[in-house]
Amino acid sequence: MKNNNFRKQLSEAVCIALAATLMLTGCNSKKDDNGSSSADNSKSSSDSGSPISTELSKDCIYHEAAMLAVPEGFDIGGQICSTKDKIYVCGSKYSAATTETNIFVFDSSGNLTETVPVSTNDNSSVQAFTADNDGNIYYVLYEYVYIDDSTADVIPKDEAAEPTDDSSAAEDSSAADDTSSSDDSSAADDDSAIDDVQEGTEKFTLVKIDASGNEVFSTDLSKFKPADADYFYVQNICCSNGNLYFSNDQGMIFVLDSEGNELYTIEGKSSYIDKILVTNDGKTVAAYYDDEWNYNVSLIDDNNKTLAEPYKIDNAPSGISYMDGGGDYSLCYYNSTEMYGINLETSEKTKIIDWIDSDVDASSLQTAKILSDGRIIAVYYDIISSQTKYSILEKTNPDDVKNQQVVTLAGTYIDSNIYAAAAKFNKENEKYRIKLTDYSSYNTDDDYNAGANKFNMDMALGTVPDIVLLNYDTNIKNLVSKGILADMGAIIDNDSSINRSDYLENVFDALSVNGTLYSVSPSFNIQTLTGKTSNLDGMTEWDTNTFIDFINNLDENKQIMTDDDLNSDNILSMLCYLSMDNFINYSEKTCNFNSDDFIKILEFAKQYPTSEEYYSQMQDMSDDEYQKKYNDQQAGFRKGNIILERSYFYDTGSFYNTEMGTFGEDVTFIGYPSSDGNGSFINASLEMGISAKSENQEAAWEFIKYFLSDEYQKSVYELPVKKSVLEEKFNASMKPYSYEDEDGNTVELPNTYYIGDDEIDIGYMDETHKKKYMDFVSSVNKKYTYDLNVMDIISEETQAFFSGQKSAQETADIVQNRVNIYINETL
Repeated sequence: MKNNNFRKQLSEAVCIALAATLMLTGCNSKKDDNGSSSADNSKSSSDSGSPISTELSKDCIYHEAAMLAVPEGFDIGGQICSTKDKIYVCGSKYSAATTETNIFVFDSSGNLTETVPVSTNDNSSVQAFTADNDGNIYYVLYEYVYIDDSTADVIPKDEAAEPTDDSSAAEDSSAADDTSSSDDSSAADDDSAIDDVQEGTEKFTLVKIDASGNEVFSTDLSKFKPADADYFYVQNICCSNGNLYFSNDQGMIFVLDSEGNELYTIEGKSSYIDKILVTNDGKTVAAYYDDEWNYNVSLIDDNNKTLAEPYKIDNAPSGISYMDGGGDYSLCYYNSTEMYGINLETSEKTKIIDWIDSDVDASSLQTAKILSDGRIIAVYYDIISSQTKYSILEKTNPDDVKNQQVVTLAGTYIDSNIYAAAAKFNKENEKYRIKLTDYSSYNTDDDYNAGANKFNMDMALGTVPDIVLLNYDTNIKNLVSKGILADMGAIIDNDSSINRSDYLENVFDALSVNGTLYSVSPSFNIQTLTGKTSNLDGMTEWDTNTFIDFINNLDENKQIMTDDDLNSDNILSMLCYLSMDNFINYSEKTCNFNSDDFIKILEFAKQYPTSEEYYSQMQDMSDDEYQKKYNDQQAGFRKGNIILERSYFYDTGSFYNTEMGTFGEDVTFIGYPSSDGNGSFINASLEMGISAKSENQEAAWEFIKYFLSDEYQKSVYELPVKKSVLEEKFNASMKPYSYEDEDGNTVELPNTYYIGDDEIDIGYMDETHKKKYMDFVSSVNKKYTYDLNVMDIISEETQAFFSGQKSAQETADIVQNRVNIYINETL
């Protein structure tokens, strides 16, 4: 496939590269101790108090009272709204031949009362919709119009249906009067808009349907496209105070009356409008990013036709989604753990629901909405039933909440798979209940490591959950030295239902500390350096000195890696990946950064530009120059001009794609420079340990063991830790892509690899390749890990060296002094 959006892809690659170098560079209370956001970044990692709780939020537990009976096969994509007595859901059903779109109307009990068809085709869809208290429905139709079907009957502009009975005619008589003159002009506008449509035009049309399902009017919204804008995209629609409020991708708000007549627009107040919302008392507000990318919520002032001063919202956690108000709350917001209600006038917030305690897997939450009576609609994917649920949740009487033993789980970041497994465990277990604490809620725009720092500090102070989620920024060696983690190997060996030999022992070895297994991980990926065997002079491993000598002796027409990789930050991080044990002995609390080895690494890394210098140069390149550079780099691997690729093997097919696609011939997984010759390492996913002092070790193990089951192992996207499942996935990668033609015959497809405009048929993996890759996977016995604080020290102190302000020796001495203080006074 051709790369038609190269600048975007390069930006993403830059972000990934910069992220890699970052290692160098009580319920219903009116206060929340758990969060921060761009609205208020005052919370820091030094705040006292641990968020880990062993108590259920009994006042914040809801149960499923009813379900919206959305017909099977319809995907709603989060499109749901409600009025005082009705709930509306817009959904589409896709097949090879047709697309069916309907708006489903439910009563307040969740019963389906009406289905309103929406005319769409393969090139159109409902972008957004809303409804008013009179039963009128308004939706924005997105249409991609080609010149040869520009008059396609997507919305019959000249066939707006008349009311079908006297009552509806009377009900809409005023609307008809109001729009009679404007309909003539808008109809003319619409006709001319269609006539002027050119191939590839994107069109947005507002359509109004009355309570009887009849189309009242439609009007083209493209007139709101700014004259200097290359693109135009309608993002939101909201019905409030008898008006319709829209926003586009240019940060503009435009307001129409209920008959589609333009009232006013608001420009220049925001960079991006996230949502337009209605408060519980009927005010219309916008949630948006201002020009400095601060997230704000402001009243849309109809009288002055502008956005009012932002409301003050203190300590809103990161990663939240705002929604309309309801019940006693001006607005609400939710994330993957809870929902809060806000009083905009006082800035007070109240926790409404704890998703996990209410058995809702909010990590897969598509949308949520609070109704006027305080009930909550939650649309989410249920892992147990393997289907999307449209639940109407009611608050559970605290006296009816079961008394269960709480098993705590905490980490610097909690993956969606953990949320799903916790919801599954809680629904199936009568005695125990998993309660999650995600420290990433402490991260701020000013300090992305605040959560990790607080988590590590809590662990050091003895505030340890039953289950410890060990992310890359958690120093397991430090935890082990303090006796925080239980012997996981002994727990496994004492469980007759699981056989340790069924799993990759090398992964267990990689996770072990001083020969003892303290954690397990259900899946992993592998990072290494890969090169053509013919280019590596027979080497299969190297240390730092050999690596540097190899680079210094390369032919002039060759380079070791792509330009994207060759900056001082990347070189420094690569050379420290697997050699940190050469510089720090945690058990003896000694370090050796003022050594000749570290100084040599510093001096070698300085030969290259800093990441900021390199990416600054890249920003000045045109799209065509970006594309050519990218294509040339990819072609360089196959030509042998670029020796090494930084490889990320995340699934079984990625090995073959790298060998026969990227390089086109036999490769060696030589790895990063290391002292012992094993320079490849494992990135463990969902690595978990158990507190040595936990009173719930049995329950904690039952939860963790699920991740080692065949059910979960077969579902993982990465490399599974179970041998039999890994081989199944390799076998699946050997099977050709195929489809069944109209005669029922199986047609095999080529395995095509793209480099620029070149299509290369690389064939499929065979048994020889499979054995090579499985042997390699089984040989990797190191885990990628680093000490966040040590890497921060190195990053801070090497900047002055790279800019020429300090010598390598001075830098090494400063790093030595600071790390020595850290490991002796902090650990």
